[in-house]
Amino acid sequence: MVFARRLEPDNKEIDAYLSRYHPDHIFSRLDEEFKVNPYLRFNDPKLIEILREKGLPVATEWQRWESLMTLE
Repeated sequence: MVFARRLEPDNKEIDAYLSRYHPDHIFSRLDEEFKVNPYLRFNDPKLIEILREKGLPVATEWQRWESLMTLE
């Protein structure tokens, strides 16, 4: 979640996700992951804009994926 929060500090879903987090029993549903996991949302317009603002290529899905992977 550190990467997700750094990439999208205003994503309120991250707080909700973390409030349900328990280190002894880690689980989540896919619909929850889609709200907070940038790797699952590389086609999301908000994430595309973040990549674009960083000067990274976003023209194709592959470029968006590669761009996102360079941010870690």
